[in-house]
Amino acid sequence: MKISKKLMALVAAACVASTVVAEKMDIVVIDSARLLQESESGKALKNQLETEARALQNEQQQLIADLQKAGKEFQTKSKLMSKSAQEQELARLQKMEKKIQRTLQERAAEFQEEAKMQQEYLHRHNLSVAAAMVDEKGWIAVLDKQAPSTVAVNSKYDVTDMVLAELNAEYQASSTQLLVAQNDAQATEEVTAA
Repeated sequence: MKISKKLMALVAAACVASTVVAEKMDIVVIDSARLLQESESGKALKNQLETEARALQNEQQQLIADLQKAGKEFQTKSKLMSKSAQEQELARLQKMEKKIQRTLQERAAEFQEEAKMQQEYLHRHNLSVAAAMVDEKGWIAVLDKQAPSTVAVNSKYDVTDMVLAELNAEYQASSTQLLVAQNDAQATEEVTAA
């Protein structure tokens, strides 16, 4: 009986000790998708990409309008053209159409590649900020909810809001520095112009 009481006491002590150790082992979690969506830098990138997408769409519409205009002009002028001139003009229009299609495809692919690169860069930067916080906050590790190996996470260990705050503070500081530099450059231009 004495042995089992001692054994029970040891097991209970081990359980308490392991609970204390587990509580001290701060393995925290971030949601990298939220960091991309909700950080100021993520929102700025989204706005930039939307602006670039609208510009690309306007460019595409202009190219299509140019092609349609050329087609209408051909229809109007074709009645006055010889058969060989019509064939030459039609060949020119077909070549123009292929060139426009190729240009549209290339520009769309370039845009998608650039957007992907910028998002990946921002993602890596966001993770590096979270990684830099490990020593500062005394965490043992940071897991990402978006990582394929993460099955489930207790929300009390989610520090996404804390990392968002750090990212937004960094973004605000860099934006302020950029504005100061722009204002200095503008003031220098005004002094030089005067």
